[in-house]
Amino acid sequence: MNSIEKITEFFKKDALMNVKSLEDILELDVALLRGIDPINSEKLHGEGINTISDLSQLTKPPKIDDLPEAIMEKWIRTAMMLLQFATSSQQKKILLLGLDDAGKTSILNILQRKHSTIRNLLPTRGVSRQTMDFLGTSMIAWDFGGQVAYRNMYLARPDLFLESDLIIFVVDVLNSNRYDEAVEYLFKIMHLVNDMGDKPPIIVSMHKFDPDVADDEELLRKRANLIDTIATKALDLQYNCKFVNSTIFLRETVEQLFSIAIQEMHTATYMLEHLVEEYTDKIGAKAVAVMTNNSLVLATYSTEPALENIITQTGLIMQALVDFYKNTGGMRLETDYSITFEANQLHMRTTKLFPYQNDDLLLWAIFPSDGEKEFVDLDWLRDELKPIIQML
Repeated sequence: MNSIEKITEFFKKDALMNVKSLEDILELDVALLRGIDPINSEKLHGEGINTISDLSQLTKPPKIDDLPEAIMEKWIRTAMMLLQFATSSQQKKILLLGLDDAGKTSILNILQRKHSTIRNLLPTRGVSRQTMDFLGTSMIAWDFGGQVAYRNMYLARPDLFLESDLIIFVVDVLNSNRYDEAVEYLFKIMHLVNDMGDKPPIIVSMHKFDPDVADDEELLRKRANLIDTIATKALDLQYNCKFVNSTIFLRETVEQLFSIAIQEMHTATYMLEHLVEEYTDKIGAKAVAVMTNNSLVLATYSTEPALENIITQTGLIMQALVDFYKNTGGMRLETDYSITFEANQLHMRTTKLFPYQNDDLLLWAIFPSDGEKEFVDLDWLRDELKPIIQML
């Protein structure tokens, strides 16, 4: 499927027949977008909104008679997504930064299954670039050595940070003596990219959160305080950092880190999150996640913060069980799976949506035990999801 074919479902039939390049799409009439009828297209034209490009530049919906604001917001999000898809590089630039010995290079090696090289790793000198492909996304990972001399050099070279799609800042959670040093470095980076007028998403990897220390109460307390410190300071720069636990001893934690990274780099994820939030409300659930059966989390929404992590982690564990049953044999595979948390009065279940990149796209939901526990309007959800998913 070429790039233009990926976006055909956003447009009316044959609207893209004569389109030669992605850039041409931005000059198409808004009337060609699916869902915009002739009456509403005339209303948009009357407001000077003639092309996809015009629509994508709106920061808030104009007030138009008999046109609900929620519908207008959806059209604007679609246009913004098409703009990013048409103008952004297909190869993503990810920066891995952090103090020396934080584990940045080990994370990349685990992702690429280079387990045998980890024990012989030397400190990264300067910046090392690696091209890789993860779950269909091509990326260049810039691995920044963390020694003090190098850190000062990076901060004096803003050009290194130009056109970055994402920053992963790696913190060694086991070394609490260097938390303050790590926070200071992170905020120098934030100020630098902010002053440049660039603002790539930032994920903080709470690394070396190994299985043998995951229940250490003192470590959990220090980690929680560190997250609170970073999140509070980040708000001053209008940054909303995401925090992800990772360890080289559980490859799935590194995969989840990069799954979230892929989400953060796509405008399509913004639309997915709105759609998942809408569907959560529609079915009366407390949390919903859209995931592949190969550990990629595409979108989540929850009414309670703790449930977002619970639904994704439980989904990954349940999928591992399904894979075990599949490989072991002796049991017929079910089409739907569910689990009940009786003490918490919650019920979690899943169903298959449609194939995606040689995998299956799955829908997970957590319902209150005393309410309805049904996936309603699945055909509507599939129709809304497919054009967005194709752009990822």
